[in-house]
Amino acid sequence: MRRLVHFVAGVGMLVGLFAVGTLEVLDAEEEGTKTITSSRGEVVRVPAEVPDRGGFWPARFIETDEGMTIELYDNPDTPRPVDYAEVYDARGNLLAIAWMDEFGLPRVIVDRSLLAAGASGLAGVLVSSLSTDDSI
Repeated sequence: MRRLVHFVAGVGMLVGLFAVGTLEVLDAEEEGTKTITSSRGEVVRVPAEVPDRGGFWPARFIETDEGMTIELYDNPDTPRPVDYAEVYDARGNLLAIAWMDEFGLPRVIVDRSLLAAGASGLAGVLVSSLSTDDSI
């Protein structure tokens, strides 16, 4: 349970850290992306390296007081209790996906509107923020 709490806390911290960087824009037609359907039926575009949720077992579902939902999934082939997570807002929109890559490193992508200053509404395109170059 303690490792689970640390993973969830780590996801929150990573999302916060990525939010201060600049956006790595994914064009809807760009190679290296794919379309996925969230557990809520929402179709979104993500980087190709995002693992298929079907390869994980549901581990736990957490609802916050604000109505957000965090769905945690486990890969039974690893010793970790959680290997993949999806974060939803109160309306059921997919905001972020976090997972452990093949090297055991945490990866996080968020809806690009959360990283864009002054954006209104969700973009339905999840991206990582890797660059700190303000000119992008």
